[in-house]
Amino acid sequence: MKSSKEDLKKRGYIEDDDLAMYINKNNDKLFSILNSNVSFERSIAINILSSRKAIKDTTLLKILSKEKSLYTKIEICNALQKGDEVTARLMINYLGAIGKNQYINLPKKVSKKISYPLPRDIIARTLSRMDNKIVDELVSVLVSEDTRKICEVLDAVGFMLFYNQDCIKKEIFDTVSNMLEKYYNNELIVWKTVLCLSSFWTQDSIDILNEVLYGKYCEIIKQEAQRSIKIINMKMKK
Repeated sequence: MKSSKEDLKKRGYIEDDDLAMYINKNNDKLFSILNSNVSFERSIAINILSSRKAIKDTTLLKILSKEKSLYTKIEICNALQKGDEVTARLMINYLGAIGKNQYINLPKKVSKKISYPLPRDIIARTLSRMDNKIVDELVSVLVSEDTRKICEVLDAVGFMLFYNQDCIKKEIFDTVSNMLEKYYNNELIVWKTVLCLSSFWTQDSIDILNEVLYGKYCEIIKQEAQRSIKIINMKMKK
């Protein structure tokens, strides 16, 4: 059942007509509206302030970490998505720390889709949609020791590379594939690495996935390896 316009508004949804009513307000007034109890007003303030480049990324991230309304969160993510490498570095600090939608256990079944799944972590999802010039910032997280961030950034790296094949480099492939050995005892990271490898449409990636397929891994990881191999083969034939 579709949500009514009023229901959407309660969740922070805004339209051009809503923006028109606030567009002439000065920045000070808009900053005060950020504390409004009305979610669509918060969305409007974020939209206008970000379009004026009047609000800092650090402020947006702090608001996002507390925001409950869906469409207000989307407005914040849309603003952050337009950022650069500096924005990405700030966002990386929040990987896996906002919301409770992240995987904490392996799924019971793999997706039947041939597209790359959208990251569940809100920061990883936003990072994955940014300009691909930030890819090196994402990959740098993989050589850290922060498993929480690694687990989420693998989704962002995989999604970005899947749809931006021109920014793939051997160094990135080597860093991603190394996750299998380095975190062999962390099934969640292994599973996400196998998924991430579906973004590298090469025989080298297939060879590593075949090692997973016949290695000492749980069934769901092997199924994900099969799915990744299938996707790569399809892409290589095009």
